[in-house]
Amino acid sequence: MKNRVRIFISGALFATAGLIWWLRPESHQAENKSQFLGSSEQQGMLGVALKEADNAIFIKAVVPGMPASRADIQVGDQVVSIEGKLMHSASQMTAEVNQHLPRTELNLVLRRGGKDLSVRSMLGSRQEYEEMMHTELPGKILPPQEVVDLADGAIVELSAYLKPVTLITFWATWCPGCRASIPKLNELTAKYGPKGFEVRALTSEDINEVRGFVADQKIQYPVYLTDETKLRVEYWVPAIPHYILVGPDKKVVASGDSSQLADMVAAIPKLLLASPKDPAGAALK
Repeated sequence: MKNRVRIFISGALFATAGLIWWLRPESHQAENKSQFLGSSEQQGMLGVALKEADNAIFIKAVVPGMPASRADIQVGDQVVSIEGKLMHSASQMTAEVNQHLPRTELNLVLRRGGKDLSVRSMLGSRQEYEEMMHTELPGKILPPQEVVDLADGAIVELSAYLKPVTLITFWATWCPGCRASIPKLNELTAKYGPKGFEVRALTSEDINEVRGFVADQKIQYPVYLTDETKLRVEYWVPAIPHYILVGPDKKVVASGDSSQLADMVAAIPKLLLASPKDPAGAALK
């Protein structure tokens, strides 16, 4: 968990070679906690996650449907240069991509299998990413993902043993909106938990830091740790706090930020009425 992605190329997540704005709060940049750069609506994005090794930059993940994916940029590619400028760090690449507007075409040189190849990619936008977010998950089975159980450090499968209705919250200890939601999520757990509802919270922070925060805040629902890249690619999380409501058939009912939370909460009683009784042992193991 400590080998975290250094930068998500500009603006929206993963653009062809653009830089990502990864898990920033809805209204504020994470003070100095986030390892990702923020971006404005006017910054282009590639839709990739990066990692650094031996003074080189490599593609760690590619968001499906975003510019990098359309340009056939692949996981494991080394980014050699952008517009003729040699790239040595994720922060340098982020700064380079952030200089360009959406719909700008950039030339990248990648190294794949020991050979260099030139790729041209037109940068996307944050709006494009967020529009895809609202269409990619709802109505589909919750993607599987291995997470670390904060309680005992065990690796478990998030989508296994779901309660009939599950609200997944993506959060961080430094995020004001996430902190503000804790009392409401505790309340929902107490009110609907006995009827087959649960909250599951995902973060990518240090396990010891999160454990202390959970104890101090008296969080009543389970917390899990995962990699930021997986959240971006598999769960289409553009910023935190973010929520995904999952129904009895493990299909995503809704996905959105704090502005959509009230509608998700209103749907919980109806989903519980339509679901079978909570099966024995329906807890994440």
